Amino acid sequence: MRVIFLLMQLCLVLTACALNVSPAPAACVARIGVVNSNSGTFAESGRDLLRGYEMAREEINARGELPGCTVELDVRDDASDAAQAKRVARELLNEPLVAVMGATNTDLTMPVAQLADAKQIPLVVPTASNDVLTAAFAYTVRIAASQSQVVGAQFELLDTLVTQGTPVRSVGVLYENSESGRGIFYAVQRAAHDHAIALTAVENYAQGATDWKDQLARIQRAQPDVLYLDTNRLRDAGALLEQVKAAGLAPKIIFVSTLSSALQTDARAQNLLTSVQWLPSLDWRDENGTSAQDWARAYETRFGAPPAPRSAAAYQAVRVIVRALKQTEATPDALANPNTLHAALLRALYQTRVNDSIYGALVMDDFGQNAHPVLIAQVVNGALCVVHPEAYRTCELVLSDASKAK
Repeated sequence: MRVIFLLMQLCLVLTACALNVSPAPAACVARIGVVNSNSGTFAESGRDLLRGYEMAREEINARGELPGCTVELDVRDDASDAAQAKRVARELLNEPLVAVMGATNTDLTMPVAQLADAKQIPLVVPTASNDVLTAAFAYTVRIAASQSQVVGAQFELLDTLVTQGTPVRSVGVLYENSESGRGIFYAVQRAAHDHAIALTAVENYAQGATDWKDQLARIQRAQPDVLYLDTNRLRDAGALLEQVKAAGLAPKIIFVSTLSSALQTDARAQNLLTSVQWLPSLDWRDENGTSAQDWARAYETRFGAPPAPRSAAAYQAVRVIVRALKQTEATPDALANPNTLHAALLRALYQTRVNDSIYGALVMDDFGQNAHPVLIAQVVNGALCVVHPEAYRTCELVLSDASKAK
């Protein structure tokens, strides 16, 4: 019986050889790694980014935009922790990936950028804004504007006010003692110097702080014309604004780095200015004629909530990678072994020149930094509107009488 069984096995092997039977080839897949805050302090931001990534992946695959191949996302949770971001990035970068995306903010992205540079794998950053990310890491490109670009646009508005007769002589800054916060401070410091505005008060606070009274009291004594508040990573910017008011601070302008949806409906927002880089109302369209508003409607249908600007940046990050892959004429064999693609893909990313997208024009400079427009916005009559630059203005800047007289 055993002899018969062995003979049957031999016959099967010989038959397979005769028919030249071989395993079916693996499907062609372009895998993109994602380091994202699916949990922890920044989970809300992480959710918005992930939805943008998913929207792009679904759309690209449904349209067959990478001929013969599909895009897959390998998402790892950094739990809103820099050490965890480094661990999951190290794991991801040992996988066969064409590129990596993320993370949620500068402090989480920095270790990812360091590892991506060491492994020479392109990293596309949607929104983390510290200048160091593109200035120091050759394999990093960024979709949104840098901190210097954001702060520069804000100081251009101050120049306009001076030209119109509103004196702006001094600025005070309160920033978080983190990579992100320090980046904001350095950007404000440089801009103040370049625009001949005195930096008269500088204070920082520990991550997770909820009490800023001492710092605000010292800033109040300097009486700056402009107050710059780093609110990027605060759970409740409203609590900080309550303490600003209690400290007796009444500058002409208060810049906040973020303005939550909840705060936009708050009366205190009337006295605040913030920067935005995407709104569904902007007349930006992609090459197919899809407008930012069209895309926002599709997003809301898909996820049951309106998109945040970071969702649009994340969406564009995936599309930029796929566009660069098409420029490299990546074959299925190359995608199966993407290490052969990384150098060419990085060159294509640096050469990105897109006139039409739902996120505006995309033009990378020699550092891999997109020249993205920065819009300065204010809440007027309960609605967020753009007050600068003039090309995008939807309403006039409103300053209180007390601020004008100061």
